[in-house]
Amino acid sequence: MRTPATPVLVAHRSRWLTLMLLAAAPMLLGMDTRKDNEIPEPSAHYRVKITDRSGYETVVTDFSIDGDIFLGGQIGEGKLFIDLDRVQSVSFGEVTGDEIAGDITLNSGEILSLKINKRLECFGKTPYGHYKIGIQGVRQIDVLEKQPGPVAR
Repeated sequence: MRTPATPVLVAHRSRWLTLMLLAAAPMLLGMDTRKDNEIPEPSAHYRVKITDRSGYETVVTDFSIDGDIFLGGQIGEGKLFIDLDRVQSVSFGEVTGDEIAGDITLNSGEILSLKINKRLECFGKTPYGHYKIGIQGVRQIDVLEKQPGPVAR
């Protein structure tokens, strides 16, 4: 026969649950726990030129967008995810609310317009160190080449 939980046990369970939820909060909320000087390792290697809104150009290797090798955004009522293999360049326009307008020029010459989450971050490596920029600070991304081989560490 089971006995009802005593108030002391219930209080300990409640405290334990609260501590576990607080510890897991960054992961549950999707917060990035990565340090500023750490960059994600992408599953493929791209060399790109990033032009920021001030006009400064930076060429990076092992490029990724939030660790991914595709660009996703809203198109009409749906979402579209485009692999960087298909992308020649991306030009970013105005920020509106939580979105930034992006015109993606495909290798075929076709241009697609997406509404992209402005909180995304671009990562890469330069000869001087790791590079990171919020996508809202980017004017254009030019995909220069897909590089063969394992990710450089």
